[in-house]
Amino acid sequence: MNVVGRWLGLVFASAVFCGSLSRAADDDFAARVAAHRTGPLTLTGVKQLDPSAAGVVAAAGYPAVLPDLEELAPEAAAKLAALGKSLALDGLTSLSSETAAALAQLQAPLSFAKLAWLEPAAAAALAPHRNVLFLDGLAAISPDTAAAIAAHAGPLSLDGLRAISPAAAANLASHAQWLSLAGLETLSPDVAAAIAPHRGPLLLDGLVWLPPQTAAALSDCEGPLCLGSLVSLSSESAIAFRTGPPTLLLPSLDRLTLQVAESIAARTGRTLITGIEPLGIAEAKALAAAAGRIDLRIAPETAAETAAILRQAKAIVVDENAPPLAEQKP
Repeated sequence: MNVVGRWLGLVFASAVFCGSLSRAADDDFAARVAAHRTGPLTLTGVKQLDPSAAGVVAAAGYPAVLPDLEELAPEAAAKLAALGKSLALDGLTSLSSETAAALAQLQAPLSFAKLAWLEPAAAAALAPHRNVLFLDGLAAISPDTAAAIAAHAGPLSLDGLRAISPAAAANLASHAQWLSLAGLETLSPDVAAAIAPHRGPLLLDGLVWLPPQTAAALSDCEGPLCLGSLVSLSSESAIAFRTGPPTLLLPSLDRLTLQVAESIAARTGRTLITGIEPLGIAEAKALAAAAGRIDLRIAPETAAETAAILRQAKAIVVDENAPPLAEQKP
């Protein structure tokens, strides 16, 4: 056999051998997926996914987690989009606009935990996705990307952001669903004013202190505002919230001064407070005269007279199922 013949023979043999390995790997992958019985399907160690394997994942019908996936072609993404259950692509560090467009067809929550940067074109391609989108890997966001992802049709989580520019915040304000920016531990008045026109629920659950100037800017929020980590509120900040937002959630607030109680009572909107320590009679009477609605959890340690004042107030909706303070606090 001449040299060319031997070379062709080697190529053919190699192709047959590699093809058998590929089929064996496909069979092993399919068997691994088929062996799954309940709960999320977590496929650790899977770094690449071809369309055939992606189709196997989608056909399994379980929420899928691929923590080590490094590459995803548009064809494989289109197969995964047929899953119809939550999909966590938490290993991807880059996302093309073509792959993003395919994934946008998923009718379920979509998560990217390690995607640290998103180009505007990829953000625009993701925007038609209509369920919860977790982009918690983003460490920064440009104004152009913010404008593109603000068109996202479902709830949006950007909890990885530690800072955001006023321009990016202003562009995100056009987003219409709930928006979580829980990674922000501080918020300047400029950024607060830029994000305030947001019409959906705004979750700023990373803030542990709220300067009065920032509170004043956030009082203009058009949608519900949640400050989930705020344990105290200054009287100046409380005064700023008298005029807005329409719904204010303070689930971690654990103490109320009389001045703060009077400012909360002056609000015409709804205020939710679920973690406060036992109130005094003066604070309870101030809340009982509320102009708007107050959802309040009464601690079991609250004195009977104080609890009676709160329960009889027409503006207060009382939650009687609060655990003792010793169980609430770490």
